[in-house]
Amino acid sequence: MEENSTASNVARAIVAALDWSSSPDARKAAVSYLESIKAGDIRVLASTSFLLVKKDWSSEIRLHAFKMLQHLVRLRWEELNSTERRNFANLAVDLMSEIANPCEEWALKSQTAALVAEIVRREGLSLWQELLPSLVSLSNNGPIQAELVAMMLRWLPEDITVHNEDLEGM
Repeated sequence: MEENSTASNVARAIVAALDWSSSPDARKAAVSYLESIKAGDIRVLASTSFLLVKKDWSSEIRLHAFKMLQHLVRLRWEELNSTERRNFANLAVDLMSEIANPCEEWALKSQTAALVAEIVRREGLSLWQELLPSLVSLSNNGPIQAELVAMMLRWLPEDITVHNEDLEGM
């Protein structure tokens, strides 16, 4: 229950931070609270953010939750152990399957693709090789899924997806 309570508090803080009708003090307090979540226990950050990207929440809250997940991957990834990183990666790929539907907003699809790409970038070639079959499988499910996988590939740097050994020395 603690997890849901934290998610509700974070959701309220996101709304207050984004609402220009909130008083400056309320916005400042909300931003401060969100920063404390981002800097606090990494497992609370991850579980809360994964709850808030679900369809139960507004697009604004979901989008901010994706930004929080990306923050974790970019700046705090090494704090997770290898099992946690694999579980996180699998949850993110599962999210791609969930978000691949016609009713989802493009911005949310894009953020999901960017999140998975960032995870692959951080973990490198071994995770890429592990995820590729499930990404190919997902892309075979239909045009929306294929578009989402293509978006994710667009975010990946060439050093992950292209092997330039044959070009070196030319």
